[in-house]
Amino acid sequence: MPIGKYYLVDAGYTNGPGFLAPFRSTRYHLKEWASSQQQPKTFKELYNLRHSRARNVVERTFGDHAQNGWKPHVYNAAIRNVREKCNVEITKDNIASRCKTFDKHYEVISKILSQSGFGWDWVNDKLLIDSDDVWNKYVEVSA
Repeated sequence: MPIGKYYLVDAGYTNGPGFLAPFRSTRYHLKEWASSQQQPKTFKELYNLRHSRARNVVERTFGDHAQNGWKPHVYNAAIRNVREKCNVEITKDNIASRCKTFDKHYEVISKILSQSGFGWDWVNDKLLIDSDDVWNKYVEVSA
């Protein structure tokens, strides 16, 4: 992640350096705001309102996400860029498969990080574990 750059992410991600996720269990979607005709009352509501507006602009601008994955023009751009920059032939199926693999790995790491004794080293991009005992207990429970 380049320093000073940020990804606007959904609630499936955790906030961390470079990731801007909305607050959970706080009003978020623009429809919720429009139907209530109320102004934000807390800093979390204000943040979520601004996050939702920003995300709406990104989605309208790029239009890159369909119900079941990316829209065709995004796959085509990704294929073209990989071919040009890496001299590797890939297909839409290759990209979709990699995304599914990433999602599975992300779920595992997120589950680990939600437990006491685990953290993330943002400088070295690796998992931090308080002790061997913490890891052994995790493996025992997760096996």
